[in-house]
Amino acid sequence: VQLDEIDLIDGETGSFQGFLSRRNRPDSHVVGMDAGRGGRDDANQRRELQLFGFLRRRQQTGRRAIREGLLSSAHDCSDGGLAVALAECCMMHDAPAGAEPQPLGAAVRVPFPTRKDFVLFGEDASRIVVSLPNANAQQLLAIAQECGAPVIRLGLVGGDRLTVEGAFDVPVADLARAWRDGIPSVLRRDTAHFSLSNAS
Repeated sequence: VQLDEIDLIDGETGSFQGFLSRRNRPDSHVVGMDAGRGGRDDANQRRELQLFGFLRRRQQTGRRAIREGLLSSAHDCSDGGLAVALAECCMMHDAPAGAEPQPLGAAVRVPFPTRKDFVLFGEDASRIVVSLPNANAQQLLAIAQECGAPVIRLGLVGGDRLTVEGAFDVPVADLARAWRDGIPSVLRRDTAHFSLSNAS
């Protein structure tokens, strides 16, 4: 059986810039505006425009690959980073109608010479993790080259564990259980604590 490969449409190493800017700079999505005090300096404007160019090229690559039917899945990394995107892809893959979804794992090597937490949990905008048949890989690379967006191969789909080399190796069933039961378990704990406090 030919396994799908996993690629990342992105040329960055990952950072917490997106995470921090959304929480600390509510105006940061507006180019040239600084909290109602007029324009930012020219250097900042140029950096922002350059960043938007990067984002546009990544998005163009993803959209074209989807339109041409090359991808099995696509998930952006802006809400939790690459690790969360991979986990959600493993937990939420499609199953035949009426069938119980089975764990679908992945084995990934992150080939970045930088801090793993930056790469795995950085919420850089428009980083897109995709899976696709190996037969479509060259077409994706050609589209990315035309659009000016780097594509990095990360690993393969398969098995029942999500493995990121040098970082973690977790059964997908455990990930799904934590995701499904996390909030209910907290609510049950808080309810029990509230009941005990009232009883005393």
